[in-house]
Amino acid sequence: MSTEQHDADAYSQELARISHHQNEATDARFTVFQALAAVGIGRRSPRRSRSADGMLVTAIR
Repeated sequence: MSTEQHDADAYSQELARISHHQNEATDARFTVFQALAAVGIGRRSPRRSRSADGMLVTAIR
């Protein structure tokens, strides 16, 4: 195998590895958004409430 072929293979493997990690991050982000939506927290409107210890908390809906 020539050096050029080896470099191309290594480059392709690195691109595949990066793509895999990006897909995992996208899946994790989607899971978090689903969990937030399930408890009524969305992306836009701020909601203020008090936590159990009385601190003012702002959540993004």
